[in-house]
Amino acid sequence: SNQRYNAIAIMRSRLPRDEELFGILRRFDYTKLERQVVHEMRNSLLTDEEVAMIRESQAPGVVLDKSEQFGMALLEVPCIRLRLQCWELMGEFDDRVTDIGPPLLVVEKACREVRDSAALKQFLSVVLTFGNILNAGNQARGRADGFNLETLGTLYDMRDTANQVTAFDMCATYCRGSLSNELPHVADAANVDMKDLQAQLAKLRRDFTAIVDELNKAAPALPPDDPFLRAANAFVAEKRTELDALKNTLDHTNQLFQDTVKWMTLGAGTYTTDTFFSIFSKLVENFKKKEAREARAVRQTSTYGKKLGAGADPMGDLIAKIKAGKAHKMNLAAMAGEAQQQQQQQQQQQEHQQQE
Repeated sequence: SNQRYNAIAIMRSRLPRDEELFGILRRFDYTKLERQVVHEMRNSLLTDEEVAMIRESQAPGVVLDKSEQFGMALLEVPCIRLRLQCWELMGEFDDRVTDIGPPLLVVEKACREVRDSAALKQFLSVVLTFGNILNAGNQARGRADGFNLETLGTLYDMRDTANQVTAFDMCATYCRGSLSNELPHVADAANVDMKDLQAQLAKLRRDFTAIVDELNKAAPALPPDDPFLRAANAFVAEKRTELDALKNTLDHTNQLFQDTVKWMTLGAGTYTTDTFFSIFSKLVENFKKKEAREARAVRQTSTYGKKLGAGADPMGDLIAKIKAGKAHKMNLAAMAGEAQQQQQQQQQQQEHQQQE
């Protein structure tokens, strides 16, 4: 078809000359071609139906066009389909493993952080106490031993009568420590889809197994010293161990996540990684906002930006007070007022001298 003809012609224009290309394929020199080109070559291989049509059309005086000649010549390379299939998997294998391995590590770290965070345990205990105070006297809700994780989401919307302070602000006031420091990986873990990682690994294992099966079938027909056979067997031996280790890591991480959910909810909730860790990610985000508000309040105090030392040499005045052992008694507000008063006196003296 015209579509296939154009696709093969465009792909062929990006390849080395035929003689050089066929040498690369036979030597299996997989450093000479880009991964995308290999993928296009594999998709451009003539189908059995196309080969049959070409052979039926061959007769004395019939000349094949360049795309048809190229397609037929490719099929003369031993095990060309398997070569390109293996070549493509070898080129993308590490990237596909990277798409799975690091996210699993993030989930594992986040699970351990949720279980080990002292600040989180303290905050949850404060929330429980706060809820029991609000529900005191309520037979159905009072004196609770626990609460659902979804309850944390209501803390951000529950406000006082002046609409100034939220229930979260009230509970966070009684907590020490920093959730942002103790839960640094929950936000990233909330973006991990364990089911998707399982599907990716299953697909990678299927592709790998298909290569192994085809290699076992093709090996008897290839010379033992064929560069392709040597490279493919080395790849299979190396990556089989890596795949098994990745499978064990995924199973371990998935079990750790399920145990963490059960530990946190006593088995009363069903969560995915995104729904579970999003709860704690939002909690961390609100703690950061609270810390930012407190930092702004400190910067807005009366002493911020004022000189603490007095006289013409404020730094010298501070050093003298430190040497005199008065540093621990330094009242910043008083010192700032004193410094300002001395500056005003000096300015008045200068004005008086100028008048004289």
